[in-house]
Amino acid sequence: MKYKLYQPSALRDLMRRHQIQAKKGFGQNFLIDLHALQAIVDAACVGTTPQDCVMVEIGPGLGTLTQALAEEEFSRVIAVEKDASLLPALKEALEEYDNVTIMQGDALKFDFASMLQTLPQHVSVRLAANLPYYITTPLLLRLLEEHLAFDRLVIMVQKEVASRLVANPGTKEYGALSVAVQYYSSPQLVTTVVAGSFLPRPQVDSAVVSLIRRQGPFAHEKEAEAQFFKIVRFAFAQRRKTLMNALSSGFTHLDKATVTQFIEAAGIDPMRRGETLSIEEFSQLTRAFH
Repeated sequence: MKYKLYQPSALRDLMRRHQIQAKKGFGQNFLIDLHALQAIVDAACVGTTPQDCVMVEIGPGLGTLTQALAEEEFSRVIAVEKDASLLPALKEALEEYDNVTIMQGDALKFDFASMLQTLPQHVSVRLAANLPYYITTPLLLRLLEEHLAFDRLVIMVQKEVASRLVANPGTKEYGALSVAVQYYSSPQLVTTVVAGSFLPRPQVDSAVVSLIRRQGPFAHEKEAEAQFFKIVRFAFAQRRKTLMNALSSGFTHLDKATVTQFIEAAGIDPMRRGETLSIEEFSQLTRAFH
């Protein structure tokens, strides 16, 4: 093996030979911290053996995480990279690994469902990604909402975003994104990653979060699920409003007395604020309104 990609000297050499400069618009900050890489790999391995698992990686960049996953001997590592200009360097860096497949595509549009259908049914399929800030929310929600066959997602995001993903009701970080992610998964903070762990160095720290997929309360009831997220959206639209006022503003066809009646039927105080409600309480509200 020529070199370890997490070593700054090796990465800079690869970038110099291929005349690559990190693109800020693509959120390209390449991970060069061995401990962070190992934390992601370890989180991806929980509950399975690598030989029985396929890893899908979004945004491999120049392959530091891809190499770490390949060396863990996952049965297959499928890396999806948007920036076509990185592919020659990426392919060169990973040419020694016969368990790596590199695909070019935009993760926001990529047909993951079709790709996953080509995999053996007996394998566990997991996802790893270092997500740029500008696509974190839309991509994460897409991966969860489309019920893709990932039983665990291990993602690196800005530390502030990670706090929102794992936030508890009643905290300032808790919001509609927290509820959405926790509806579809059980998120756990794995580790924080300081800004100096990347090349080039970003302005903020990051964190690794592991999302264990689960069935939402209304996974098999599309109308009820839509109502659940409508209520969540209304509840957080104006955080300072009481639940009664927030839902009255959202459900304009209902008067306040009726809204209050529904909230009380769910066993919830109408004077509470949406940010204090748990997933189960939002589910109770959904059943009352639905």
